[in-house]
Amino acid sequence: MRLIAIAAAALLGGAGAASAQDWAPFVSVEDGFSAVFPGKPKVEQIAYATEYRQQLPGRIYSAEDALGRYVTTVVDYRGVQKLWD
Repeated sequence: MRLIAIAAAALLGGAGAASAQDWAPFVSVEDGFSAVFPGKPKVEQIAYATEYRQQLPGRIYSAEDALGRYVTTVVDYRGVQKLWD
C-alpha cells in the first residue's frame, strides 16, 4: 500500500490573533494521516494528474482562520500499477 500525503500550508495573511484553543487534532483513518487544523477541515475529492498524465484519486483537506489557509493533499497511489498494465 502506497499512500502519499503532500502537506502544504499557505499563509495568506490577515488581521487578528489566532487562539491556540481554536486548533484541534484531526485523524483520517481512511487516508492514514493525522494533522492539527483550525477547526474541522473541509474535504474535497480530486483527481490528481501524475507527471505521466495518469489520474489518481485524492482528497484535499483544508481549513482557514484569521491568519491563513491550511491544506493537506492526499493522493492514493495504490492502484497505479494497474494503470501501467
